[in-house]
Amino acid sequence: MTSELAMIESTEVEVMRNDGTSLIESAKAVARAIVDGPTLQRAADMMLEAKRRVKAIKDRFKDSKSAAKKAHTEICELESSLIEPYERLEVEIIKPAMAAFDMAQEQKRRAEEERMMAEAKKKAEDERLAAAAELERVGEKDSAQMLMDAPVEVAPVVQPRIDAPAGISYRDVWKYRIINPTLVPDEFWVIDEKRIADRVRSMKGEAQIAGVEVWKERAVAGRV
Repeated sequence: MTSELAMIESTEVEVMRNDGTSLIESAKAVARAIVDGPTLQRAADMMLEAKRRVKAIKDRFKDSKSAAKKAHTEICELESSLIEPYERLEVEIIKPAMAAFDMAQEQKRRAEEERMMAEAKKKAEDERLAAAAELERVGEKDSAQMLMDAPVEVAPVVQPRIDAPAGISYRDVWKYRIINPTLVPDEFWVIDEKRIADRVRSMKGEAQIAGVEVWKERAVAGRV
């Protein structure tokens, strides 16, 4: 296959490329000159000749493309079969286990922080009550009341966490599922353009769709 492709590149491609490029300016002149039946026929002849040349080029490369496609498919299949166990290892086994561990230890860390904060707050409350009681005992009732009215403040408690291993990072991935499509706001609905196109093609000028403009264009086709 490689030698055949090299032969095509060295002996024919440049000729094909030059022929195609040289015809562009001629085609522009022919297109501008369409004024009657004969000039229209000349344009048609040029278009059909172009289609014949396209077919010839495709035929010339057909075998090489087929062989290349087959080789590419076989290589990709072999590559996928060799990669598959490692991807399963990563996606189905290791990643879920690491993510579950990280989430669990984060929940545990936060729960411990909350417990320690509650404990620290209770200790501060007990100390305040004791201090207020002492103030009342010595006759400082106003000071005792002010102390009781003041908010209890404790320093934030931060529990250490297990860092991600070298080369590994964690990130939050937010996902969703639709539980009631009828409640989804209009801004999240996508216009079904395929359905619109099918309606316009089937009904042509009779198609009436709110918010959609329908028009006709003239297409030119040729067969060789």
